Amino acid sequence: MCNAMRSVYFILLLSMGTALPSFVTASSPLNDDQKRAFEQDAKDFIVELGSQAIQSLTNSSLSRKEREENFAEIFEKAFDVLSIAKFVLGRYRHQSSEEEKKAFLDLFKEAMASNYASRFQNYTNEVFEVRSARYAGDNTGRVYSVIIRPGSPDVSIEWKVYRNKKDHFKIVDVIVENISMSVTNRQEYQSIIERRGGLKGLNEALKERIQRGRIPLEGVRQNP
Repeated sequence: MCNAMRSVYFILLLSMGTALPSFVTASSPLNDDQKRAFEQDAKDFIVELGSQAIQSLTNSSLSRKEREENFAEIFEKAFDVLSIAKFVLGRYRHQSSEEEKKAFLDLFKEAMASNYASRFQNYTNEVFEVRSARYAGDNTGRVYSVIIRPGSPDVSIEWKVYRNKKDHFKIVDVIVENISMSVTNRQEYQSIIERRGGLKGLNEALKERIQRGRIPLEGVRQNP
């Protein structure tokens, strides 16, 4: 049975970019019933995330600050933020101080909230529909969905999720029209690091993004 909800802005969560966490290890094989239960739980997780986004981010009475706070809460709850940060930095993580990495993590979350908060004001009647899920082994899975846009082609979205030891789902990558957001954002952020001379330069760029609101970082492609 398909699960549908109206929200174009769910796609905004796609541009975060995530990576499979290093602590996901092999687990005992699941039987067919357990696989079906996993798949249903994964679908329910994505559906619930969409519902939360609609309820807490699209209310026209919300201030920008309130949207930023709500977005930050959803981001931290649904995405493996630490794995995102590690993957985005790549080899530069080992070339940076602990202070710089901590500052990056805080600035990254703040920049995401600042950059996307105002976009939730433009809520439209597009439909977000979760269609199926597939267990992929080792407590990971794929959830397949689309955004149905009247008068325009549908947008296919694949969510890669894992279930942690606390039995909670986390998003570890999102693939939009066959483009991995984790790989895209890694390339974009590392390009800024190279141009600006290290993680300190990226942190400065993130501060600029926060100060300028929705103006994008240099070199960072924005999703249409």
